[in-house]
Amino acid sequence: MIILTRLIMIMNKSKLISVICITLLFTILYTFCSDDEFNGIEKLSQHVKKLSNNDKISDEKYDKTIIKNIFEKFYFSLITMSTIGYGDIYPNSFKTRLLVTLQTFLLIIITFT
Repeated sequence: MIILTRLIMIMNKSKLISVICITLLFTILYTFCSDDEFNGIEKLSQHVKKLSNNDKISDEKYDKTIIKNIFEKFYFSLITMSTIGYGDIYPNSFKTRLLVTLQTFLLIIITFT
């Protein structure tokens, strides 16, 4: 509740700042969702298996994989906020659809206030 109150206060100051904050907030929320809850995002476990080739995975390769996964969630959040919606990544679970709906609803509030 505190986060929403702060977001509303930010929205009153600048629409651009609020859009950036909401995009980053939802990027964080999407990273807590499993990759199985999105279509179009390469599964983290499958990518790690490709990297390993039955060898030991270096921490550097694993860190790059995690960064790539977070970037894909940021990309999805940004495309959702801009209402472009390419369709290359889309939610396929109730939880992720609910988050997308909430994110879009916040964008509508920002746009029309």
